Order: sequence, then structure tokens, then C-alpha cells
Amino acid sequence: MVNSDDKNPGMKLFSLLFIGACLIIAFVIWLFYKPLLPLGGSSDLTELIEPAKRITATETVILENEEIGKETNHEAAKAQTWSPMGDEASKAKIMSWFSARGNYSFYGPDEKRDIQNYDLETLKKLSDSGDIRAMHELANRAETIEGANSILYRAAIFGSTAAISQIGSSIESWQNIDQLPDDQRNAFIVEALAHYEAATLRGDWWGSINDGGSLKRRYSYQPDEHDMARIRNRAKEIYDELQRQRTDLGLGDFDNTVPDEVMKFYEEMLRPL
Repeated sequence: MVNSDDKNPGMKLFSLLFIGACLIIAFVIWLFYKPLLPLGGSSDLTELIEPAKRITATETVILENEEIGKETNHEAAKAQTWSPMGDEASKAKIMSWFSARGNYSFYGPDEKRDIQNYDLETLKKLSDSGDIRAMHELANRAETIEGANSILYRAAIFGSTAAISQIGSSIESWQNIDQLPDDQRNAFIVEALAHYEAATLRGDWWGSINDGGSLKRRYSYQPDEHDMARIRNRAKEIYDELQRQRTDLGLGDFDNTVPDEVMKFYEEMLRPL
């Protein structure tokens, strides 16, 4: 007996092709709508109707990069305005502390120019009254290193730590130590470093950090334990003698207090770049 399907093989082939085509169409439709459907199988009609409002993964990355760019620019702006002195209130306190100790490095041109315009007679009167800024200006106008150091020593008695460091700095040029043999040169280096160390006993590390560091690098000098002991002992002698003369003038003990703002400033100065 012959099967009816075998009698019409063309019809059978057509049926198979039709079923296959339907499956392919259904698969394509499924692929097209799959991104629009949530995992649960239900869809949000708003998303289906307005797919343009959806944010793609690429757009998300772009937006994130834009936000990162904004943060980076903000950090760059902060870096440009960063100051080791901190905010304006801290800056004012730091500048006041240093200027009271004879360091006018943070003064602007106008602030420096005012006393530079004073005549010698006015400066001497101010100096006699104990004005250390006038003393520093007189030292700047002195014709010899010895004359300048004499004025600076008096300024140190009246409270200038910068004056102590400046006396130390003058030793290099005063004694022409670059022309001396190492053993003789080292003795003067120790004396200079002792002055910077004496200033640190007053709470001022400015000279030690800047001038002392430069001096040691310039002559490739690294003090050993013996030299360090000499530096500390000599610094104590310098400090004690200044305090003795200060007491004789009825000025009392040195004020060696260091505000937190100044300590933080020193930490920033010493922080590796």
C-alpha cells in the first residue's frame, strides 16, 4: 500500500519550507525586540514606544568620562590655587609670625618699598626704639659685612631669628671659604650651621632648611656625629649669649612658641615633591 504523502512529494517539501520560513521570521522578530524587553519578560510601553530616550552603554561611558573630566579639571584648579600656607587666615598668621622674627620674604614689593624709602636718620631712630625691621634695613645698607653683622646681632637680641641665620649665611662670603682647604673650610661650615641651629632653638627652621641645606650641598658636606655635637653645642652658646644680653636690656625671655599653622607650613616645605 502506498502512503498518501509519497504520492505528492512536492507538497511535503513546500510544507517544510513554509514551516522553516516561519521559524526564521519568528527568530528575527525575537532578536529585534529582545533588547527592549526586561528580564522578567514584561515590557515598559514607554521604552518600547520611545526607544530614543533610552541611554545606551556607550552613552553611559561618555557621560561617566565627562564627569571624570569635570572632577579632573576641578582638581587641577585646586592645585593651581594650592598654597603651603593654607587658607587666608593661616597665611596671615604665618606671615605675622615670620615678620615678627625679621623674615620679610612674604612681603610684596610695596610693603618692602615703604621702609626702603626711609632715610638713615629715621631708620636709626626706629632701630634705637627696638624696631627690628629698621635694624634689618640698616644692615642691608651697611658698607661692610662686619658692620651688617653688628646690626644683625642687635636685631637678634631684640627677637629676630632671621638675623641669626643671616649672620650664619655671611660666614661663607666673609671668610671666602671656597678658597680654603677642606679642614679649614669645615670649621666655618660648622660655625654657619651652628647659627642656623641657634635659630631653630627659637622655633625658626627657615635658615636651616634653605641656607643650611644649600651650604651642605654646595660643598658636599655631611656632618658626622662629632660635627653634629659641635654644631649643637655652639648653637646653645649662641642662644645663651643672646638671651643673656636680652635679659640685661630688660627684655625678658625669648618667645619661642610656634603656632600650629607655622608648623604645618614647615611640614609642607619639607614634604618631598
